[in-house]
Amino acid sequence: MTFIDKSLRQAKQLAKQGKIDDANALYMKALERFPSSRRIQAAQSALQLSLSKEISGTAKQKLTALYNDNRLREAHALASALLQSHGPSAYIHNILGLIFDRSGSHDNAIQSFEKALVIEPDKAEILSNLGQCLKNRGHFERAIATLQGAVAADPTSYQAYNNLGGALREINDFDGALAAFKRAAKLNSDLAEPLFNIGLIYSEMGEIDKAIEYCEMAREITPQFPEILRNLS
Repeated sequence: MTFIDKSLRQAKQLAKQGKIDDANALYMKALERFPSSRRIQAAQSALQLSLSKEISGTAKQKLTALYNDNRLREAHALASALLQSHGPSAYIHNILGLIFDRSGSHDNAIQSFEKALVIEPDKAEILSNLGQCLKNRGHFERAIATLQGAVAADPTSYQAYNNLGGALREINDFDGALAAFKRAAKLNSDLAEPLFNIGLIYSEMGEIDKAIEYCEMAREITPQFPEILRNLS
């Protein structure tokens, strides 16, 4: 493989991973050595063109708002249009995965998350979403491996730890689930959900006093949390 071939391949891989500055720097380095190479010039121009087609913040906000408002058909239509006009996007594939998942089309959701990870393989948010979807489909071992990848990619991700705890609970790994939920609770102390999840685990372990303690802590944060009220009644 020639120097140019190797440089082009490495730069394209970097660009696919979202490392645009590194890809551009590699093109510049290659051009210093081969300033008249049309292949390198064309590849760098293609990179700059792709950047000019980056999805605007306004479009992302509109798409996110449609999803949050549960206007899933409109969200799907907009996401599909953005893919057609802008090309592959980790953001779009990820939100399409969320749309499919909420619509009950779980296999399509998994495929969309996987497409997003081809572009950004170490994105904790996407790994967490895929892991949760796999868990909901009953693919527990793969879900756990994916969610472990999510917490490794971002040790500060509340959602990744909370989802990991849920997946570990499914295989009765209560110690692992407790550790994950407690980490989630520490990362976001304003939410009742991880505290309630800890209470559930203690309940399933037969440690009722601790279960009540954590459910009470959760209820202090969210007094009307229905599951908490049912479990304490």
